[in-house]
Amino acid sequence: MDIINTKIEDILKFPFKEKDWFSTFGIYTIISLFSGILVFFSFLFLFFGGAFIFEDITIGIFISIPIFILAIIFFIITLYLQGYILEMISYVKEGKAEKPKHDNFAIKLKKGFDRLLLGIGPVIISIIILSLSIAIIFWGANIIETTPTLGIILIIAGIFKTLFSILITIAVSTMIIPSMLYIYLETNSVIKGYNLKNIWIIVRNMWKSFLIVYAFSFVLAIIVSTLGQMPCIGSFILIIGTAYTTFVVAFLTGRIFVEIDKLKLLKS
Repeated sequence: MDIINTKIEDILKFPFKEKDWFSTFGIYTIISLFSGILVFFSFLFLFFGGAFIFEDITIGIFISIPIFILAIIFFIITLYLQGYILEMISYVKEGKAEKPKHDNFAIKLKKGFDRLLLGIGPVIISIIILSLSIAIIFWGANIIETTPTLGIILIIAGIFKTLFSILITIAVSTMIIPSMLYIYLETNSVIKGYNLKNIWIIVRNMWKSFLIVYAFSFVLAIIVSTLGQMPCIGSFILIIGTAYTTFVVAFLTGRIFVEIDKLKLLKS
């Protein structure tokens, strides 16, 4: 597999590969930091707005207005960052040595919106499956006093179904959505990205590579979250570390896409 042959040094150095890495990774991190600040102020306004709304609804609503403004700005920034990462994956897939620049805002925004559309379907299905599992557990808990045997069976079944739902959620985020992204990059169509046959072909052939990327990102996430507990600078480490992990995962995903190209899994 191509991803296995990728040197660990190339993977870890990818975010800082160019001499002018600040124009790519640095700006991405700053935008992410700004996005985090928006979330902080949104919660701040939400807290004070909620406090005032019981005393004076007019003041409460007035204070709450910035929440919606900040939420819209945050949404736009998130779409841009998603579009930028998708473009970076495309660059790796095409064998380009450089990373995309932070320009063509509208194009990246459009790609980010397409990325949202590609992910929303699988995520909703995962949430529904997980919700049903939890509902079964609550159902069993509610009837356990009147019908103990059935209640215990439902609780046990719900627990196993919840574990199964978690596995499905992992599969969705690590295999299904990346497969959809590959199809999208090949066809430039969100609708074709939902082609179940092509998704299955990619997952069936590339699941080992997807799991390697997941394992790598999981280890990085643990390291980042651990360092993020440091006092004073922990929040900054989390933002920088998350950006770094995102770049590394984008690189590895692009390498998987190179492998898919070589195997010519999608004939049409």
